[in-house]
Amino acid sequence: MDSKKRILIIGFEKKNNIRYPHLKDVVDFFKFKCNADYLHFRERGYFLGSSSKTKANIGYFASIIISILDLLKFLYKNLHNNYEKIIIIDNFTYIVVSLFSKKTVLWSHDFVTNDQPHKTSFFQKIISKGTNHFLKKRKKIIIQDKSRFNIFCDSYNINSNTLNVFYLPVSGHPIMNNNSTKVTKIPKLLQIGGINQHRSYSYDLVTQYQNNSQNYELYLHGYFDEYVKQKIPYEKNMPFCSTFELDGDKVYKIVEKCDVGFIAYKSDNLNFYYISFASGQLVEFLKLGKPVIVFGNTDLVNLVAKYNIGIAIEKIADLDSAIEYITLHYMELTYNCKKLFNDKYNINNYLEKLYSWL
Repeated sequence: MDSKKRILIIGFEKKNNIRYPHLKDVVDFFKFKCNADYLHFRERGYFLGSSSKTKANIGYFASIIISILDLLKFLYKNLHNNYEKIIIIDNFTYIVVSLFSKKTVLWSHDFVTNDQPHKTSFFQKIISKGTNHFLKKRKKIIIQDKSRFNIFCDSYNINSNTLNVFYLPVSGHPIMNNNSTKVTKIPKLLQIGGINQHRSYSYDLVTQYQNNSQNYELYLHGYFDEYVKQKIPYEKNMPFCSTFELDGDKVYKIVEKCDVGFIAYKSDNLNFYYISFASGQLVEFLKLGKPVIVFGNTDLVNLVAKYNIGIAIEKIADLDSAIEYITLHYMELTYNCKKLFNDKYNINNYLEKLYSWL
């Protein structure tokens, strides 16, 4: 264990329940490497100013203020630990900590792009100015890929040539002894993550399942919104549903039960269009060799075609033929998935380099 380079990571998941696999893998690495500390801070700033909830809910803002006070209390008590770097997820927290420390590094996950209506809100104007100000001073940013980096710099009016960037795609550890290359007799289709209509087309998926449920089995795992929760019990053909909370390094146990992954993003802004190297869902399927069906206008469409890891559909009615296509080409597709994972999404390709870069 390297005890010389102390690092603090500030993230959006609770300390003892990091459900996001990519974050957990990075935190675990730094804990082992240099006895790093991890601090939970819930408000990432992405949604501030985006809805009536964030404009008028007194309880919501009270919780943010309490979180800020807890964060400042922690920093006051622990900055004597002489952290070499403080890695902070997303802009709002980055600004708060940068007010008190010169050792901050921004780890960008999501950000408000210029094509989002709430970019002009009071809160986002403050966040934009703060991000611009401190990044010009601190220089260092971790972000998923070059496309997202360019959009980020454009969104916050920063010259990309002035920053020291490390590209860390959303990635994960490989799963040992994973040799499945055959699809089951009745294919199992899985959607994981946010099970909702506004972002993930889950309502359309469940509706389509009513038409040809004899041809495949539908599995849903993740965080169900109230709309989908109310819909599913009344469907004639109910999908298998799981809301069981898993630590990030256990999500694969759900994914390994399926044959095909369903990934859908409604990309009404550039933050969600450039998702190929920012999708945790994709990584979970790739590392287990599960071909994917992609739905929605994102750059995943190009990725799927380029690396032949599944198929993209333009309308939900094409789902059944897509499952049939994947079943017929399963061995080739699953091989391509594993290869792409090892080439681009294996986190072991990045962690030591990230440590050195810091």
